[in-house]
Amino acid sequence: IGGFAAGAAVAAGVGRVGAFTLRSIASADYNMYKNMTIPIGSLGQAIENNALIRLAVRDAMAAEASSAIESGAQGINAMYAENEKLIAEYESTIQTAKGREMFKTFADAYAVWKSFISQELGLLAQGRLEEANAIMAGDARKAMAVMKDASGALMDYKIQRAKQTADANTSLAGGSTLVMYLALSFGAALALLIGIFLSRSITRPLAKAVAGADLVSKGNLIEDIDASFLGRKDEIGDLGKALDHMTRSLRDLVGGVLASVGNVSAGSQQMSSTAQQLSQG
Repeated sequence: IGGFAAGAAVAAGVGRVGAFTLRSIASADYNMYKNMTIPIGSLGQAIENNALIRLAVRDAMAAEASSAIESGAQGINAMYAENEKLIAEYESTIQTAKGREMFKTFADAYAVWKSFISQELGLLAQGRLEEANAIMAGDARKAMAVMKDASGALMDYKIQRAKQTADANTSLAGGSTLVMYLALSFGAALALLIGIFLSRSITRPLAKAVAGADLVSKGNLIEDIDASFLGRKDEIGDLGKALDHMTRSLRDLVGGVLASVGNVSAGSQQMSSTAQQLSQG
């Protein structure tokens, strides 16, 4: 039972190592998806929304009608709300001081650009088209360029971090594979050693049992069964005890027979002596 338990323990140990390494790889992949892939998509969508907001402002300027301006403002506010959510999602995945610093630069630039868009919409609502155009062609364009540079830097940094994470995950996968191979090799070697030990623990006592039985078959009842054989608590030990009991029983039987033979011989000699004395008168 102990041997089977040891084999099961080795198999369980190798399985646990394998499960741990697989969980590590899965966790690393999930973290990369959560902290790198999703944020890049969120930032890209926010950048696309900014371009759409700018086009919506241009369309409102071209239309000049108050209904068109109001409709454009509603669409722009909806994209603002989506941007707030996207930018917040991106911010929640920042893990480095450099990343937070770059994000602050982008957030500040976005706030400045957004304020110019609000000014443009306000001027359009008042019918001050030329002033709105001047802001779009001047301060708003400059703010847009600054924001574009900041968002581009953020995107490049996130991609760089994603590459570093991918390299780290590849290294982790390689290390995990090595650990699994080592665990399998160790488990196989340990199982082999346990098998050899179990085999010897069975074959050696059996060989002693066969040798003892062979001695008994030849009439040698002097040799005792090895004490280490008798001390075992398993079936081999039971076999040793049975052989020992058989040897001792045969020894007692033979001893009894020899004693009886001796008694008969002594009686015969006494009767012979008595008969001789009677014959001599």
